[in-house]
Amino acid sequence: MLPNVLPETIAFWRMTIGGLILWLIHPFYKVKKIKNNILYKIVIAGIFLAFHFIFFFKALKLTTISNATLFGTMAPIFSIVYEKFYKKIILEKNVYIGLIICFLGSLLIHFESLQISLDHVIGNLYAILCSFLIAVTYNIGKDVRNYVETFQYTKILFSTASFTLFIVMIILNNSFFDYSKFEYSVFLFLGIIPTILGHGILSYSLKFFPTTVVMSVPLGEPIIASFLGFLIFGEIITMNVFLCGILILSGLYFIINK
Repeated sequence: MLPNVLPETIAFWRMTIGGLILWLIHPFYKVKKIKNNILYKIVIAGIFLAFHFIFFFKALKLTTISNATLFGTMAPIFSIVYEKFYKKIILEKNVYIGLIICFLGSLLIHFESLQISLDHVIGNLYAILCSFLIAVTYNIGKDVRNYVETFQYTKILFSTASFTLFIVMIILNNSFFDYSKFEYSVFLFLGIIPTILGHGILSYSLKFFPTTVVMSVPLGEPIIASFLGFLIFGEIITMNVFLCGILILSGLYFIINK
């Protein structure tokens, strides 16, 4: 993805566009004042989110897309550990069953293109690290979502991430501009679809579901990617992808259904 753009730059523009759009909508929303302790937690979550995206885009450049997708969606594992041993939350058995099914489907769908070699070790580790960071982000979000609305939460979350990435960009002396129209169009797409819509829906869901359940939804990304590839590029959906997609959807059903 965007071979001529550094990971920090992609992450910066994604968060900046997402945050800016929410600030433009801000005058049309009636928002309540947030207590300082809640604001502090959202800011901390935003910092973690910033570094999540840095390592996510680094992983995409240093390992295969299949590796990055598989290792980059391991957040539910970290979330289970946090919820079970720290928050003492007892999850339903169907959540564990569903996760096993989802991970099995995800492994099988990427199996042919999965490459475990020394050349990809750093990229794979970055992908695992980005999973850990997003798990931290959303577990913090879970703690505050009962006290703040989704719009206010995501606006501060994305803005904090954007400011954090702004500082990182300055430290690394990365260029903020001088990119092609195509690259800016990708920035815009990333800021709207996976950020405002994707993370917005996940942030909304935090109020009603355990974090592990919410973090399991991205396990369905390979299905969405395959479907979009078929619609946009006419790529054939193979029998392996179709059957693994059914397996992943079945796992997600187990996780969400109570």
